[in-house]
Amino acid sequence: MDSYNIVFRADASRETGSGHIKRTLIIADELSNDTSLNISFICIDLADLYKKEIIEKGYKIFEISKINEADQVINILKKIGADVLISDTDVPLYYEEDFQKKVTSICKLVSITFYSNQKFYSHIIHNQNIRAKSLQYDCMSYTIKLLGLNYLILNQDFREIEKVKKNENQNNLTILLSFGGADSRNFTVKSLKAIHSLKDIINELIIVVGGLYDNFEELKGLIQQSDINISLYKNTPKMAELMANSDIAITSGGLTSWELASLNVNNIIIPTSERESVTAKYLEEKFKLWCIFNESNINYKLPKLIEKCYDDRSNLENPLRNEVNKDGVELFCNEIKKLLKIS
Repeated sequence: MDSYNIVFRADASRETGSGHIKRTLIIADELSNDTSLNISFICIDLADLYKKEIIEKGYKIFEISKINEADQVINILKKIGADVLISDTDVPLYYEEDFQKKVTSICKLVSITFYSNQKFYSHIIHNQNIRAKSLQYDCMSYTIKLLGLNYLILNQDFREIEKVKKNENQNNLTILLSFGGADSRNFTVKSLKAIHSLKDIINELIIVVGGLYDNFEELKGLIQQSDINISLYKNTPKMAELMANSDIAITSGGLTSWELASLNVNNIIIPTSERESVTAKYLEEKFKLWCIFNESNINYKLPKLIEKCYDDRSNLENPLRNEVNKDGVELFCNEIKKLLKIS
């Protein structure tokens, strides 16, 4: 049987968050169902917890430095005989024309991206953002574009679980609060402080922080002082289950927006980055999702939105619920196999 070498380029850090590495791990797990595919990762300063996860899954890691990254990547691709490089990174190098040309002279190039304002030599462009179809891409005649939520990369847990039907005797809200793997702006604590007085309408507040979160002790101290029934999770594998059991979620947007939509759980978005803000503005305008864009407004606006959810608790639905395809990762991986001419 022929074998093929698939190489991912992704990182996870307090600066970039964990979204890139989590998405590529979902893809890697789906591809690994085909025993003819050998999977490797190229990473820079990868956090230990993700390094451990990659190794435990049986994938190989090539750790490189930021200095002369291009040469290191090209050498690895040549050394292992790479068939496909799947890039999921914002590092500018991967959008440079000369570097893309070097990669495509060695193997197929797949670009997982949020951007469209550069020239792509990629064989596949993947952008699962809801805005992706409205953007113009300067790419090659051979480039396959996988755009929008039809190609959503969802963890297997979200593909299998359904939203939990609420107990008719439970009137108060179950709220999920989560700002991703790092939450470098500490919106978890700021949001908790903003809603601390709403104990009479909150059945349970589920707080989830990632493995890169730096303010865990401060958060635990606030939880101990709170009158709200709070459950705290760190880097939990039960995210899909926790979301499915919630009436509403408070998040920064990003991937969690699509995960929540797949479960029909409504979402209050407080974006923590420019990228998340761009998407949140689109969702607010087109789908009437609730968003808070100014950090200084969290204390005032967040309690008001929670109270609004409580008043309308019998009709809470996610406006994006019909936009997502839970099987998007299968479609994506099928296109990778087509590149390799695997039926």
